[in-house]
Amino acid sequence: MIKYFPAALTLFCFMPVTLYSLPAQAAEKEFRINNANGAPLDMEGSVVNFLEREFSTPVFHAALPDGVSTLLGCYLLEKRLNELHSLSPGVELNGNTVNVNASHIERSLRVSRNMAWSNGKLYVAEEASISSTRGCISVIGLDGSVARRYPTVAHPHAVAVRGDTLWVAGATELAALHLPSAKELFRVPLPPLCDVTQLALLADSLYVGDRHAPAVRLFNAQTGADQGIIIGADQLTMHADLSGIGLAVTITKTLLVSDSVSVREFSTKEAQATLLRKIVDVPGGSSLAVDSAGNIAVAVPRSLYPGSPPTPEVWKFDATGKPLARFVRIYMRGPADFDGKQPDSLYKLRVFGGLLGSIRSPGGVAFDDTGRLYVSDTLRWPRSATEYYSDDNQLQMDGGVVRFSAQSELEARLGSRYSDGEIARARLIARAKRAPFLRTATALKTGKLSMLCWGDSITACGGDWNGGASMEANNWGHVLARNLEGQQPGLKVVETLDGVGGQNVAESLCRDPAARATRGANLDLVLIQLGTNDQVFRLTTPAQFADSLRKMLTQLLVVTDSDLVLVSPGPLPKSIVLTQQPPAVYLETMKKVGAEFHVPVVDISSGINSYLAKTGKPFTDLHMGPENCHPNDAGHAEWAKIVTAAVEQGVKKEHSK
Repeated sequence: MIKYFPAALTLFCFMPVTLYSLPAQAAEKEFRINNANGAPLDMEGSVVNFLEREFSTPVFHAALPDGVSTLLGCYLLEKRLNELHSLSPGVELNGNTVNVNASHIERSLRVSRNMAWSNGKLYVAEEASISSTRGCISVIGLDGSVARRYPTVAHPHAVAVRGDTLWVAGATELAALHLPSAKELFRVPLPPLCDVTQLALLADSLYVGDRHAPAVRLFNAQTGADQGIIIGADQLTMHADLSGIGLAVTITKTLLVSDSVSVREFSTKEAQATLLRKIVDVPGGSSLAVDSAGNIAVAVPRSLYPGSPPTPEVWKFDATGKPLARFVRIYMRGPADFDGKQPDSLYKLRVFGGLLGSIRSPGGVAFDDTGRLYVSDTLRWPRSATEYYSDDNQLQMDGGVVRFSAQSELEARLGSRYSDGEIARARLIARAKRAPFLRTATALKTGKLSMLCWGDSITACGGDWNGGASMEANNWGHVLARNLEGQQPGLKVVETLDGVGGQNVAESLCRDPAARATRGANLDLVLIQLGTNDQVFRLTTPAQFADSLRKMLTQLLVVTDSDLVLVSPGPLPKSIVLTQQPPAVYLETMKKVGAEFHVPVVDISSGINSYLAKTGKPFTDLHMGPENCHPNDAGHAEWAKIVTAAVEQGVKKEHSK
């Protein structure tokens, strides 16, 4: 049986941070960027550059099209009849000025690397931040907010904590801080070109993982004195990709070391290291963590399996190297139970603990006292070690840290500008009071409708595959657009189809539909066609299916003003129904979740079955084969007919008010 643990997410919301004043109809771009107390904000022009790029020519006037737009990927503003309206808490309109209280950007984590857990707090090496060019060590409290920041060495990469002392390694220096007073205890230079990825503490020994040499270096933890290399390049393998020398101390006081190919265990006595055993092969590992039970977590910024896509992932093993869970980013298939048989290749192992969600690339891992796992986000896209995103682009991304339960279920996103649940709830309440087809009805009156169909292989188009249709124009999403145009002369529907084959709701959620929906499209209508893969591969239980749907609807309702519609799976051939529960249970689950969020649900399965029963035609008349759930041209046409009727009915109700 296949086991699934809920994926991502992150409530995307609009939370207060620094004060932005932007002229709504100025002839030239003028930006006043201040802290909430009026003091200038040191951002090296990043915000200004971002705004100038995004809002060229008069800000919020000619450059802002009618409809909904976002500022810094967070704040919703709507332009109607050349007037601006705020859709976001924390945004005020004062005459021709838009004031955004955006102080949460300063408080949120940005480019986060290595982490350490100590005394109920998580210490994060924040290599780059918005408010400080030097970076800092950020402390995350139990509530998930950034409780304190410690300025320290430039661009900190790695951190270790014990008692009241914090050790941090940056691009060129190693330092120690006394936490209560924030007083620096020592600061020493690192060897030239030393590229630290992780620190580990054992008694008075501070081990430093250097990916450049590669090597494990030994420093005195009390004085910072460099005591030389204890594990050299003759024992380590380092590729030029996104991997590093990871270090962690086991519960038996030995040293774990990861390089680009494996995780191994060493004993360390009298400044000497002796190899004890290889625990497991993990291509591309970067940092390590060990929990109180001896379980091991390995961050892999870029997988190095031959023939595999460069997907970020995090592995969790027991002390013997047996896989317990695997967390990956988008497009990875195969959530399944581990059957107890060690495969020849880890890449062949179909075992999941969950998805990394909106994390772009894991920079560090850490366990807390209860076995929960934390993973930080470096915001680096894993194609090569040199491909970093600029500060301007990082402003649009979240950064932060995700937390997984000891059972490997995603629990929260911490230190994030998207972690204010109160604002998200306020937004959901407001959306629940709004008519579900308000945007669509308004757009139809203007004669132009913008629509996104988001889904799995039934919605996927391009190349030799068009969801089962013979050509892209015959896919249900395109047919729906033409149907709507045919019902109203002069109407122009601009549709986008975005589907990825094989994805369940959780995997699709990690493709970030909200980002797609708000990327300059000002979408009126978003149709979510998902659920088939949650059933046919037993990827989720009905409860997990519901949880993933709730996360997706929350994200879209909070960060967009688009009308949303859930499109159910079509009927499944009995021969491929592998679920523990019948398809009807998943359909009722979707309807229940839709009702919770006041989002309409189009019942494709009942519509198709009704058509087949009425006409007496076989299943194959509307599908690619007797054991294939993908619609053929006739099936896609019937899908589009069912959805068209639902949209028209919803719009009719709106017009009748």
